[in-house]
Amino acid sequence: MSSTTPINENLFDFLIIGTGYTQSLLSSALASSGYKCLHVDKNDYYGGSWATLPLSSFTAPSQINKVDNPHKFLISLHPSVLLTQRNAPTQLQNILKSSIFNYLEFKLVDGLVYNASGQFTQIPKSKQEVFRSDINVREKRMLMKFLQSVSNGDYKSGANVKLSEFDAGIPTKLFHSLVFSFGMAISLFEPSHQVLDRIASYLHAHGAYGPSSFLYAQYGGVGDIIQGYCRSSAVRGTTFILNHDIEDVVECDGRYNIRMSGIDGVFNAGCVIGHTPTLTPFGISTNEKRRNELGRVVMVLSNPPTLNPLPESPIIVYEPGIAFANAVQAHYEGASAGVCPVGYYMVYLVVNLVGNERGRLEDLFRPYITSLIETEDDIAFMSIYTEEEVEYEDVDADKDNIHTVSTPITVTAPFIQPSECAVEEAMRIYQAATGKAEMFAEED
Repeated sequence: MSSTTPINENLFDFLIIGTGYTQSLLSSALASSGYKCLHVDKNDYYGGSWATLPLSSFTAPSQINKVDNPHKFLISLHPSVLLTQRNAPTQLQNILKSSIFNYLEFKLVDGLVYNASGQFTQIPKSKQEVFRSDINVREKRMLMKFLQSVSNGDYKSGANVKLSEFDAGIPTKLFHSLVFSFGMAISLFEPSHQVLDRIASYLHAHGAYGPSSFLYAQYGGVGDIIQGYCRSSAVRGTTFILNHDIEDVVECDGRYNIRMSGIDGVFNAGCVIGHTPTLTPFGISTNEKRRNELGRVVMVLSNPPTLNPLPESPIIVYEPGIAFANAVQAHYEGASAGVCPVGYYMVYLVVNLVGNERGRLEDLFRPYITSLIETEDDIAFMSIYTEEEVEYEDVDADKDNIHTVSTPITVTAPFIQPSECAVEEAMRIYQAATGKAEMFAEED
């Protein structure tokens, strides 16, 4: 197309492409700082691969579907929980600093459950629960000493060996239960320091907002958080265009003239933010760095999961080797979370796949699914599918006005790591694009 001079109302400081977690957080932060933003998404819903959708809009193939009213069930494409640690650059800190907490409601993750050798065990979440637990006195003392050492960061002075080589000074089974529950590890081959960092964060977070270290957003989890950021951005003047893709781009005097499919007129932006594949119209190449595959299960149960006692919304971790090579993590929510009718439960399972596990998902997931149900009749809906992740090479665009959203693959803690990485990426891009050190700073 020829370069066309846009009208003034179509002049923007930033064009943000996609409504994923990083982009939506940036949209809110930039608008809060007084920047004029144009935020576009080719989808007709917010969130992209992070979205929360009614079951009726869920497109993955289902193995069981006996739900008569799918619009009453909300599915999170990226189930996540938030660490409640104060005074740390976490998801929760940005939610509190921005205005979006006015749009959101949260519930506590009220249990950590570890499954080893086919048995569910409630993991003590505090010193008080450790003392009330049924482990013997000697192990209680060893456990308290270990947790205090981790909380103090003593491990940082030692070598960052694999978990399988780390000398914790406590019985092996007890150590494994901690690194797979508190630490959210997926295997014993993970570097010990990153897992112990998460255990330390867990310990520091406990009690900040109640008897748990984790929260989750009601009415759809991280998808609802994303909509909150987009709503906040719109209130501050951001223009949103959904269900339209970028049709053409022309660079002119260091800025970009943009045409959207199905929309007359030209939009002009000085700076562009987007995930690598969305930036090809701006001359950014897509060089793959590595791929990863996650096995996922989404279920609707018509009876409670078979845990006794039954937490309202726990995180469940299955030890590695039950069927999959890596640990499997699970989370469920009931009607009190606003995601399903009374009497039903939304259940999520996720695992990092290795080797040829992708081709045997249904068989491999079977023991985990069976552990949560009395009979097959309890399953009203079930979808078992693979999610492919692609991490792209860092591309030097040689342009200060294009910022690429990096999406690292999930290598650990699938309910925590991806969303925390998305927030860290938003903070990085905000600093690079504005020269300001902090999002939602008081002076903004």
